Amino acid sequence: MIAADYAVAPALYNGSTLWASAALLLLIFRRGQATIPASEAVTITKLSPTRLAIFFALHAFVIAVGRQAGAVFTSAAASDAIAAAPLAAAKLLILLPAIALFSLSDWNALLRKYRPEFIAAVIVLLTFFPYRLFHTIWPTYSQLIATLAYQGAKPFVPGISFLSQPIPTILGPQLNLQIVFWCSGFSALALFDTLVALIAILDWNELNHTRLLAAYVMGGAAILAANIVRIGLLVIIGNEIAPKYAMGRFHVNAGWAFFAAIYLVILTVSYRWMLRKPS
Repeated sequence: MIAADYAVAPALYNGSTLWASAALLLLIFRRGQATIPASEAVTITKLSPTRLAIFFALHAFVIAVGRQAGAVFTSAAASDAIAAAPLAAAKLLILLPAIALFSLSDWNALLRKYRPEFIAAVIVLLTFFPYRLFHTIWPTYSQLIATLAYQGAKPFVPGISFLSQPIPTILGPQLNLQIVFWCSGFSALALFDTLVALIAILDWNELNHTRLLAAYVMGGAAILAANIVRIGLLVIIGNEIAPKYAMGRFHVNAGWAFFAAIYLVILTVSYRWMLRKPS
């Protein structure tokens, strides 16, 4: 139904809802593949025609609003302003019609049974490929990572200076490095999200879910910290070794090799720790 809503009212589109729904269904499917006593099965009442009618009526209302206010939603999606964020976040209300499908007691039973799966879906909804969040905080975040990279490179590169402006720039004797959005580390973080998602889906029944969440948060922080180190290395190599090399193949290829090594370290350190202790 969410996909149908997007097809009829494209202005409502928000990929996070699809990712979160897919995560919830896949993880519940993986839970069902585990050896679980029959007594743990959830008993819910059969879907009634009335609830289905309300469900479809709510989606029809969502579609009507999306088509009527399409221009407003489209402009909010294209804007990085903080003021536009609440309107963009309103697109997540497309998930609410699902509440009509089950009674309160059924929802309580489902949430008790599948609490880790629902929590994982909410995390995916809020953090998986957060383009808007990164774009919104970029003016402030770019200054932060540029300052930290400058401070890290300063002891190794005499004569460098930092120019704080809308596009922060590290000025060096041989190379000036501008910190643009593509230096944010977002692509590396998005790939890390994908790797963690694959691990969660494949090993869901063998993982300690609390430790998986902790590893995800700490791993994401490590990726962002590693990105600052990468920028500092670009400044050092560009000013002390070869500017053309730093901004050429090293900038394009070595970055992915660098992050691949970081992924390997994070997963090597955390994977066994995330697994459940054998019973």
